[in-house]
Amino acid sequence: MASALGAIPTVSAATITIMDSSSCGSIGGSWSSGTCTLSTSYTLTSGNALEIPSGTTLVIGASGTIVNDGTITVDSGGVLTIQSSNLDYGIQNYGTLNVAGTANLENTAYYSIWNPGTITNTGTINVKTSGSFGTIGIYSIFLSATQAGVITNSGVINVENTGSTYGIYSGIATITNTGIINVENSGELGIYSISSTFTNTAPGRIDVENTGAYGIDNNGPLTNTGTITVGPAPDAILNQATITNECGGVINGPGTIVGGYTQVSGCAPTGVPEFPISGLGPLLLSAMLLPVLVIMSRRFRASSP
Repeated sequence: MASALGAIPTVSAATITIMDSSSCGSIGGSWSSGTCTLSTSYTLTSGNALEIPSGTTLVIGASGTIVNDGTITVDSGGVLTIQSSNLDYGIQNYGTLNVAGTANLENTAYYSIWNPGTITNTGTINVKTSGSFGTIGIYSIFLSATQAGVITNSGVINVENTGSTYGIYSGIATITNTGIINVENSGELGIYSISSTFTNTAPGRIDVENTGAYGIDNNGPLTNTGTITVGPAPDAILNQATITNECGGVINGPGTIVGGYTQVSGCAPTGVPEFPISGLGPLLLSAMLLPVLVIMSRRFRASSP
């Protein structure tokens, strides 16, 4: 894996708002018609802030990446585009990333987003990763007691991977969704949650289409009051921990749950009170009032990046 973090422009002012040639030049970029383009990598140090306001696009070219220890804010109407090519990371987020506008990340090597920090999205995050085995669209991870990945989404997160191992990997981290998360992955797992807290709260929706092993591999508490849909995959969900489907929650798709789940009692049935053990029929679980256990013969390969 190549790393290109050599000459990285470093922010020295407390807050920079990219809005003209002067502010763009202060971070080492070139300005043209509302777009600030950097041809190399860029770092924002702790205590500093970078704002991309409405009408401004910040582009990190194919030879660059972002290391964020401060606060990056993409306002509504603003755009952040990272075009990393054959680099380890699109963005390393140790600090805070707030997206109310649009963030586009394309990476052909390893991680598009590596997040031991905090990401709050009320806008749209588009992630495309086209690497091979071991690559991850979004990798949210625990580093220490004071630095563990947190993703809070009330907007839209789109993850589209070709050949990548994981769409989203959450390792001892936290994901809270009240918006929309779409994952299309042709590798091993659509979403891999290991020792993480994963909450999908109504009206939150998670749609996973995966052609690898499992749409969702859950190794931590997953609580759902929204809608989770898992599309074509050999098996829809592998549950190796706890999935709690609370009142109003819907989990559906063509497949099976390996390991079962728990439906909170006292909920009025809203779906089909029967689970398709063969996995050939629709998987609609919101009406189940008792835990379901489905044992499959598939051997699971719990690989890690």
